[in-house]
Amino acid sequence: MGRTLSIELGIACNNNCLFCYQRNLRKVKGYPKRLPLEEIRRKLRWGIENGYRHAGFEGGEPTVRSDIVQIIDYARQLGYHRISITTNGRRLSDPDFARALVDAGLNAVGFSIHGPDPQTHIAHTQRKRSYEQALAGVRNIVALSKERRIDLNIFTVVTRKNADKLVDIALLFRGMGIRLFILQPIIYSKGNFIDFTDLVLPLDELVSAIRKVIYAGIKHDFQVKLFNLPPCLFSDILPGLEMDPLPPSVFREDEQLKAGEMQAGDEDGYVRLFACRDCVLRRVCPGLPLSLLPRFDRVQTMRKAIDYHQGPRAELWLTGMELLRGMDAFDVVRHAASSGYRSIKLLTGGTFVDPLSYEAAAKAGVDEVILVHRPRDHRSGDRLLHFQGNGPFLNDTLIQIHRQGTRVPVSLFSPPGKAMDEIISMFKDSALLKYVDAIRMSLTGRGFHLCSGQGFAFFMRIIKTVPRVYVELQGNEIVKYFPCLGLLSMVARGRAVFHKVADHVMRSGFSLPQYGVLNWSDPFPITLPRPPTALRITASSLRTSPISLQKLQEAALLRRLNRSGSLKLVE
Repeated sequence: MGRTLSIELGIACNNNCLFCYQRNLRKVKGYPKRLPLEEIRRKLRWGIENGYRHAGFEGGEPTVRSDIVQIIDYARQLGYHRISITTNGRRLSDPDFARALVDAGLNAVGFSIHGPDPQTHIAHTQRKRSYEQALAGVRNIVALSKERRIDLNIFTVVTRKNADKLVDIALLFRGMGIRLFILQPIIYSKGNFIDFTDLVLPLDELVSAIRKVIYAGIKHDFQVKLFNLPPCLFSDILPGLEMDPLPPSVFREDEQLKAGEMQAGDEDGYVRLFACRDCVLRRVCPGLPLSLLPRFDRVQTMRKAIDYHQGPRAELWLTGMELLRGMDAFDVVRHAASSGYRSIKLLTGGTFVDPLSYEAAAKAGVDEVILVHRPRDHRSGDRLLHFQGNGPFLNDTLIQIHRQGTRVPVSLFSPPGKAMDEIISMFKDSALLKYVDAIRMSLTGRGFHLCSGQGFAFFMRIIKTVPRVYVELQGNEIVKYFPCLGLLSMVARGRAVFHKVADHVMRSGFSLPQYGVLNWSDPFPITLPRPPTALRITASSLRTSPISLQKLQEAALLRRLNRSGSLKLVE
């Protein structure tokens, strides 16, 4: 295959898929919807200079761009041998447009199809006629592939809504001559977490559904390719899998210098299995997506972090809990309580997959929910924080907590200054400020230094806004700024509490930068080049066999024998 460079062309799309990790980005005011043409050309030139000969284009939806034909033609002129797009197929229903793309140099197309019928597909895309147009687009490209070689595949995100129809999807398009089916589980992100709980399958059900497609592929002569799933989960049926030895390098839309430069951005991380150490694919397989980690391992990760925490037993601030559902959150909080912590606080950046977790945590012993405000930050590799901040997510969280009638105090942790003014104003506009019991702010750091004239004036204004203000201290600040703290205490007249917080914040593996999808709940984001052993996350409940070179060679031989009819692997 050779090295493939895949470029994100922007987030604009004519579908509104429930599982899309870019959904919330499209709601952000001022977020650029399309990557400029010259920037795309620059990235294509970078690819040629760095040894890439295959170019792929992703979105959003690449075909909604009016210059997509020019982009493909430019890639061809630069010398890319294989030029592909991943598309929902709707615009390809126009036969003239489809031919223009192919004439420009397009010779590989992946169609994003999520159901074998209109009802199932539209349940994901939320757009009428999306199935009808996608099917027409597939037929147009299949017709063109009879004139010249065009590599085709079907790309399906596996969810609760289509898991029992995967074989039907594969057989439908196998009948059109397509012999490669790419299957990807839904991956938790800040763009789709609201719908994630309703769509995600437990790992065992996911594997079972995909196995049926692999068996069908062996029988009906098509291949299944996994995306974001380790092949060792299917090591006993490797002849039915296609495995690229060189996965594509993705040039994200916001990366400037090289593909993959942003390592701690807004994408989900991966965890390792025990089999990874001895697997021949360990350098090209990322492992298991964090959001598919079995429930047992999620809970054990948090319980182990609680046991490892070296802070005082007076109180514990729980971070990284976003993937835990109600009963799991209850279990973790009860473990903290049984470990001797007298006060337990649950922190959230606004992205819990299960809103009922707040109520469950409160019943288990949490005595406060802290909304951690992460304001807009142009330096961040997290695209939502870069352009907007998480204020709207916290606003929605406060609404959920209020509607559920969760009887637990709620406080807001935010940098003092303009960022805090903005989030307080947001809460006022939605009539939610009355449900905020306290404001927590740092003495120094981002925003105003409270010991400055401007900071002092800001502090005076804030103590009149809410019943109580906590000034969170770090390190030796209580000694360094003792006179200032005394003055602040005097003017607050008992409404301010000075609190050394850093020792109480529990860091788990979920707090690490590579799990950016979860780290909004950390009030003091940390960077650890190598996590301590106690914080490493491993899918310990999954027992799989490592894949050896011999297994790969045997699978290739069995695949050829099955295709030639010399051996039937599936009756």
